[in-house]
Amino acid sequence: MTTKEDAPLFNRSYLKLMPVLVGAVILWLSLSNQSDKAPKIETLTPDHTYLVVHKQTTVPALHLTYAVAPGLSYQQAEYRHAIQHAFNQALGNYPAISANWFDDRVTLHIPVSRIRSGSLPKLIDAFITDVFDLYPNALKRAAAEHYLDQNEQQAQALLNLTQQIAGYRSTVSVQQVFSQPPLALLELTSRDKKLTQDITQQIAALSSRHASLDTQDASSLSTPSSIHLTHRGTGYLYMLGQAARANTMDDTDLVASQLLGQQLATLTSNSDIQFRLVQKPLRPIGYRALLLQKDSPFKAGLEDRLKATIEQTLTNEQLDTTRTLLVQQYRDQLADSQSRIALINQGLFYNRPTVSADQFRDTLDDITLAQVITRINEWLDPNRSLTLLIEPL
Repeated sequence: MTTKEDAPLFNRSYLKLMPVLVGAVILWLSLSNQSDKAPKIETLTPDHTYLVVHKQTTVPALHLTYAVAPGLSYQQAEYRHAIQHAFNQALGNYPAISANWFDDRVTLHIPVSRIRSGSLPKLIDAFITDVFDLYPNALKRAAAEHYLDQNEQQAQALLNLTQQIAGYRSTVSVQQVFSQPPLALLELTSRDKKLTQDITQQIAALSSRHASLDTQDASSLSTPSSIHLTHRGTGYLYMLGQAARANTMDDTDLVASQLLGQQLATLTSNSDIQFRLVQKPLRPIGYRALLLQKDSPFKAGLEDRLKATIEQTLTNEQLDTTRTLLVQQYRDQLADSQSRIALINQGLFYNRPTVSADQFRDTLDDITLAQVITRINEWLDPNRSLTLLIEPL
């Protein structure tokens, strides 16, 4: 007699079920991997209007991205801070609408349920009116806050860098934000031709009041130069800064910045040097900077010593680890609904395709250690940079 313990693991009934179970597992794995794929983005009319369909979307929404000139000079930064404050105050009157701010743009997120039947232009008009009304008081507040911010040494150094960016003359004002039509991304859970047509007609009505959206990058840093400042305190600050445009930054820059930060953290861990990497590759023009602070004077040839040390210590194992980390972060972004939309919006704004996780991995795999070292050396080259030293009187 066969006991329960002696029973075969698979009998005929189990074997009959196996194809069904295997098929179910394959289907589940296939569905669970959908988030890794590149989102299908459909171009609509009018210009700069797009549709993305994603089943995991929790709230179908329209995302309107307005270009905002980065605040590079002291006055521009003050105006931009005031605009952001006025925006955030105005949103208090529209609980269904939310916004995400970036250095060169702002995105309004509006549930589709709020913009049926021609209500979008009226809604945006009302919001813009509120922003304009709130702006004067916001500017007064920003002036006081920004003045206090600029007393910090690193802020002074970065301000000297951004003011050296030549050719950048864009105004920063509420009028500037709304002088161009927004980039519009419609996010739905399934295709709905009637709804899509209704919303695109409203976007067309909203956009018809403006000139075409300017997506061109411009300007560059003036001839590399050196600035020497003094202060009444103690300590020394040294900065290497360069102009950085969003349309010229690539995945090699992404990997290089990660590895440069790791190397600097290791090199400064047992010293009195503190470092900060700032990267703002923006549209139409941004910047990147390495700031170093210590209690004693910096010796000449700092950049060459840094480059030589990094070239000797940076390994392919570190490169592989960084690539793996970046790919996983990218997968996480694609898997999360909100992060996925932010990624798509960013790609559309900078005219870059939003690729699948596998495509991103393949791109990073093609980046060599020599390419990364070359890019880091360019960042640490004083002949390409504005160099600034702040030291005690």
